[in-house]
Amino acid sequence: MMKMVHRPSRGVTLRVLFLIACFALAMTIYRMHSDPQTQSLSPCRLPTWRDTRTTTTTPTNATRVTMTTVARTNAARRHLLRQRCQLYGEANATSASSGKWKSRLLVVDKYKLVYCSVPKAGNTNWKRVLLSLLLPSGGRPPETVSFHEAHHSPSLLRPLSSYPSDDQQSIMRTYYKFVFARDPLSRLLSAFRNKVLGVGGVDDNHRKLLVPLLMRGRGDVGDAWTEFRRKPPTLAEFVDYVIQCHERRGTLNVHWSPVADLCNVCGVDYDFVGKMETVADDARFVLAVHGLADVVVYPERRDTGYEAAEETAGELRREYQGIPARDLAKIVAMFAKDFDVFNYSLFDHYV
Repeated sequence: MMKMVHRPSRGVTLRVLFLIACFALAMTIYRMHSDPQTQSLSPCRLPTWRDTRTTTTTPTNATRVTMTTVARTNAARRHLLRQRCQLYGEANATSASSGKWKSRLLVVDKYKLVYCSVPKAGNTNWKRVLLSLLLPSGGRPPETVSFHEAHHSPSLLRPLSSYPSDDQQSIMRTYYKFVFARDPLSRLLSAFRNKVLGVGGVDDNHRKLLVPLLMRGRGDVGDAWTEFRRKPPTLAEFVDYVIQCHERRGTLNVHWSPVADLCNVCGVDYDFVGKMETVADDARFVLAVHGLADVVVYPERRDTGYEAAEETAGELRREYQGIPARDLAKIVAMFAKDFDVFNYSLFDHYV
């Protein structure tokens, strides 16, 4: 019997080719805009390593091998980040001059750690981990640290901006600095599900702000909340809202702003660059380096009450299939720097 082979339709094939072309064009334009000296550089260079798309939350038994592997991966990530950042030159210096990124860097003096707080990239769980080491009760499991405690403990997790200038310089020179990134499209989808649809816990403050604005995009629908309950916003509507806000104001909400800008990754020499796609091993490595791996463990999703499953490549592909190609190209351009410096690719979603 002849084996049937599934072939994508012509429309799907053309969409994929269009998006790939847009991705390459966005990366090229972004680099050329950042530094004229890079016009002759290829936008498609890839390093010799590549992250897997599978997330695991169970520490491996081969700890020694894993530590070595994570160390090598981190070295490759840091090398790539430095290499890419050299392309941005003065444009990067200008974007970091405001110093807003300093408010994202949380300092843990007791362990000489500096963590860049990135919403929708394991941020709440990292705060739980750090607070479990610092709370007066001591030895408290991270999963027992409430969401409110995690985000309202400034006396324990002090932002770098709250320190005197001389202390800031000393901290940045001597403390262990780490940051976690996430695939931009996965992070944007997570923000939509959480902040708009309430998956993983309703955020009333953001919902009250976002829902009326999203519903307004449908025209005269009367009461926004009645319309929301009748037909919740789609990802396509949310993406259109994000694009319009960016085009009008040139800024993005902190929950989906590029990690590269939030954490000034081209201006700060991070000792560790982790990813949510490999968070279990990456988190264990950071803790092990400081002798804390047997003291505290980065919590699994089910331990924190967050029931939404981690997005797989197939799920992301399905979710973003409903986004007009033109809008998706604009989103890719917005997050071009994150795609670039953290080695994420549109190929992960459409090829």
